[in-house]
Amino acid sequence: MKAVFVASPEGVVVKDVPAPYPKEDEIVVRMKVCGLCGSDLEKTKISYGMGSTKLGHEPVGEIIKVGNKVTGFRELERVFTHHHVPCYSCYYCSHNSETMCNSYQLNNLEPCGLSEEFLVSSMHLNRGGVLKLPKSVSDEEASLIEPLACCIRALTKYDLKNMEYIVILGAGPVGIMNALLARDAGVSKVFLIDPNEFRLEFSRKMGFEVLHPLNDEEKMRSLKGVLSGRGADLVVIATSNQKAFTQSLKIVRKGGSIILFGVPAKSSLAEIDLSLLYANEISILSSYAATERETNQALELLSNKHLNFGSLITHQFELEDSESAFRCAHDALDTMKVVIFNQKKK
Repeated sequence: MKAVFVASPEGVVVKDVPAPYPKEDEIVVRMKVCGLCGSDLEKTKISYGMGSTKLGHEPVGEIIKVGNKVTGFRELERVFTHHHVPCYSCYYCSHNSETMCNSYQLNNLEPCGLSEEFLVSSMHLNRGGVLKLPKSVSDEEASLIEPLACCIRALTKYDLKNMEYIVILGAGPVGIMNALLARDAGVSKVFLIDPNEFRLEFSRKMGFEVLHPLNDEEKMRSLKGVLSGRGADLVVIATSNQKAFTQSLKIVRKGGSIILFGVPAKSSLAEIDLSLLYANEISILSSYAATERETNQALELLSNKHLNFGSLITHQFELEDSESAFRCAHDALDTMKVVIFNQKKK
């Protein structure tokens, strides 16, 4: 069978590997569709700073093999499978920091989610890593569960009901997901900033205020004027661009917050005037990945069709053409969300 791996030194390669076979407490899923995440793109660079470089953590498929000791799952069921699950018994798990669990990044799908078939461990099955899908959610929509869950986890760190202005740096798929969630939570004005004209127009059509990068002080003052002269209550950095962090410090209001959501490259450094943070009580948080709690919330949101997340999918590729899919997602010339199908969609 075919699976996609990070090539050396950069890019991806499609390889033939043995098909997995489950132990008595495992299952095998045939991938139907898998979304490409910004972190997948970062994994193809030597500057990627996180642990695992396995590709494909947004897979949707159907169960094709079930170990004889597995209960609660059967063949042909449609499922979404999360790539990491926590142990739920360590210090971090008991303190609402499940994604910091020492086991979290050590478990994964084998050989990866971006393969024709993948093995799902007993740990995934027993710790909420496999979600059965209702008929109301298509395979393509279900491939949005993981990125949407990450956005939900990031924004639930804040009381959005008391926020008037949110600025999101990066109008890619997760930028717009954050924007849709913020607007639905009652935030008065949501602004998206991006250098990509296609993505700005896409955001504009969804009813959001959009701006090109604020590269000079005059534009910065102009934005603050729009934000009642104060600045943003919350700035979401939904890009890996290092300059966005420096820019966020100029956008956030006194007493406001900045959340680091996009994946920065390894050894990314930024100079910060600590007296500015102190005197203005600016809070900086980061948000990495998601847990069982948020993936279930994401599935519920996709099921009720309240917000049109599915419209973010603009490009589809076959697994064998994954190299083109990654180039398309990286260049983002006319692209929002890219998904990869195991077989050509009919």
